Amino acid sequence: MSLRVRMEVINGNSRIIQVAKRLLLELAAVNQLNDLLPDQRLSAASSMALARADLA
Repeated sequence: MSLRVRMEVINGNSRIIQVAKRLLLELAAVNQLNDLLPDQRLSAASSMALARADLA
């Protein structure tokens, strides 16, 4: 396998890992929201949306 192909595979794997980490963080956040009372969920969800927008 050429060096270029290896680098493309490594870059692709890195991207997959980044996406998987982000999905795990989102899942953890949703699980934490489920532990809150209904009126606390809206406030927490709004804060999460703002934080997510800052990351984008």
